[in-house]
Amino acid sequence: MLEQLDLSDLAAHPENCRPQAESLQRSIAWETMARRGIRGFRQYGVYFASMWIGGVINPERAGLLRSSYFWFRHIDDVADGDKPLPKGYKNRQQFLQSKWDLVGQMFSEVNGPIYGDREDLLLADYYSLARKFNIDLSQESFSILDTIILDEERTRSRRVLTSEELTGYFDKLDFACVGGALKVVGETCEREDLSTLTYAVRTWFNLRDFPKDFDSGIINISREDIDQYGIDLSRINGAETFEQVMTYAPLRRWYEYQIVKGRDLLQAGKAEADSLPLKAVSRFVLSYCFIRPAEKTFNKYAEMLAV
Repeated sequence: MLEQLDLSDLAAHPENCRPQAESLQRSIAWETMARRGIRGFRQYGVYFASMWIGGVINPERAGLLRSSYFWFRHIDDVADGDKPLPKGYKNRQQFLQSKWDLVGQMFSEVNGPIYGDREDLLLADYYSLARKFNIDLSQESFSILDTIILDEERTRSRRVLTSEELTGYFDKLDFACVGGALKVVGETCEREDLSTLTYAVRTWFNLRDFPKDFDSGIINISREDIDQYGIDLSRINGAETFEQVMTYAPLRRWYEYQIVKGRDLLQAGKAEADSLPLKAVSRFVLSYCFIRPAEKTFNKYAEMLAV
């Protein structure tokens, strides 16, 4: 494998690691948007900008958030084929297993050197910052990798999950992303306090990303819903846009229900979030990166489908 770095040495000397991590954060952020074209800049632009805006107030905590996010962003993009498999790995399964092992080595503080790829210095950076703030992100890190590994398997097999499996998948992702972010920014509330809002955002992501996810092999409709709505997935093979997907009546009915549910959850979630003692930066991120775009998407789809 190329460009192997001693991550344990980098974590022990953050003054050497941080400048390189900041450079990687910027390059991965740009690649993520540029690779997806205009859609990427619309989808990620404000969200990524907020990560750097937050750094004005608390540079190290914002750096921890960025390094963790962009490390997983890199891994996820390799796993789903948006980025090529790095040289030195036989397949994506081996690549993902190596990242799992790296997390285990870093957070268990094994003696001796820990080697990783160039992008893995982001792991060393967020590990050293988490240790500085006395934050344990090991379980959150494993949970995110679990969901990426499952997505890679689903991409290959096009396996449809049961409702229980799909709920467990999303709960694990919410635990890691929402719970981890609250730890990093130093909020006093718990993940469960934002559960209604995260469920609404989860619904938004599912509806927005369904055509792309389905095309790649990831099917975020439960087996039970497929049976209930009489959905024949083969009928939408080749559909690449929302409009194309909506020409199939059974899936359109599922969308209509999800839109109504998502809008109701979003309104309830907004009220719950307003009652929490959140920091100004957290409120900004929730509003401009999640609540407003979710509301805009739900309203757009509702108008198109006349829900």
